[in-house]
Amino acid sequence: MALFSRPEIKDVFTPRKSSVNSDMYVVREDLESELLESVEGHMHSMLFGESGNGKSWLYKHVFKENGVSYKVANCGNVARLGSVTQAIYDACVPEGFRENTEIEEKKNAKASAYFLEGGLESTRSYNVQGKEPLYAAFKCLSDEFGDCVLVIENLEAINNSPSLIEEMASIILLLDDEKYSELGVKLLIVGTPNGVGDFFGRVQNVKSVKNRVEELTKVNALSYSQIKDLVNKGFITKLKIALKPAEIEKISKEVYHKTLGLAQSAQELCSELAKQIKDNHWRYNDALINNAQEKWLRKSLRAVYKIIEKHLNSIETTVGRRNQVIYAIGRLNKNPIYAYEVESFIRNEFSDTIPETNMGVSTILSELCSGEAILRKDVKAAMYNIVDPLYIICIRMMLFKNRETGKVERRRFKTT
Repeated sequence: MALFSRPEIKDVFTPRKSSVNSDMYVVREDLESELLESVEGHMHSMLFGESGNGKSWLYKHVFKENGVSYKVANCGNVARLGSVTQAIYDACVPEGFRENTEIEEKKNAKASAYFLEGGLESTRSYNVQGKEPLYAAFKCLSDEFGDCVLVIENLEAINNSPSLIEEMASIILLLDDEKYSELGVKLLIVGTPNGVGDFFGRVQNVKSVKNRVEELTKVNALSYSQIKDLVNKGFITKLKIALKPAEIEKISKEVYHKTLGLAQSAQELCSELAKQIKDNHWRYNDALINNAQEKWLRKSLRAVYKIIEKHLNSIETTVGRRNQVIYAIGRLNKNPIYAYEVESFIRNEFSDTIPETNMGVSTILSELCSGEAILRKDVKAAMYNIVDPLYIICIRMMLFKNRETGKVERRRFKTT
């Protein structure tokens, strides 16, 4: 009879779980205290950072621990509906209330106000004055929670729509109006754009928006010590796997290096390694890490791998400049990057391939912004933003420099 029972691996490492896995949550005290202080302050808040770095878990953990009431409106719906206001309305106004509202509007199109009671529960009532959808949404939030936070998630989904960005800016400015401010609803805007200026830089009243939104410290990848904490919690504390200190160090270093500390990717790779150990009768050996990495690449990075593959030199060229540029993007591990940084890397790493004339790096970087793009060009700052950190992770895994030939070559993985 077993002395203990192990939990399911899927209940330990939960990279895609929307709710916070409290047992595996990695504490980030500075970010947590800053967020709480901000939402309790007078300005709206913006939480930003690369996709997969744990922004959602961060605010959900802070709000749960401190009793902050909130609702979430997803910008994925904004893009689908073509309206920020409509997405907020759908997230905040109960279904039954929407039906009744439509009936009332049909009955009396000229009415200047209406009052409705009822809602999701018999003990909860909504008393909404005015038919304007945004006000109706905020009034429902206020009636349900009192002071609360409306989270606008996945801001990057509307990054390429000037009209939706303008609408988002207008909503921020409108919330200063006494009619809205007395409702006690604050915004927490969450996404990948690099801060308020990066996202709202194209709107006419960007300064007014900046004065109303507090930009919080960027949510970066986990540090090595935090990855080691995740490994210890998952493999030792929860799964009860017998690992020596040196093995913990090796696993932590591999996970940190291969995932760049990206929280979601780290959990995915740990999950694959745990499955490998389970299949080996819960006994660990170093060979299992390589197996886990290849499986993780096939499952989690398949689409990214294929996109990068399309951008590589189609034939074995003497220089392979495009391959060098993509290799440099992975090794520089920076976001955003500048053309001069890529050029400098290539000059140092591939010195025998440097021509007397221009290397064409800027042209290649611009080409990587087209089609299924790896990069997004910021014309104003003359820099390039990497669309998703998964591209960096995948480039580092699939490309290497052959020390004999000096060329950038590709590791072949089965992606099907």
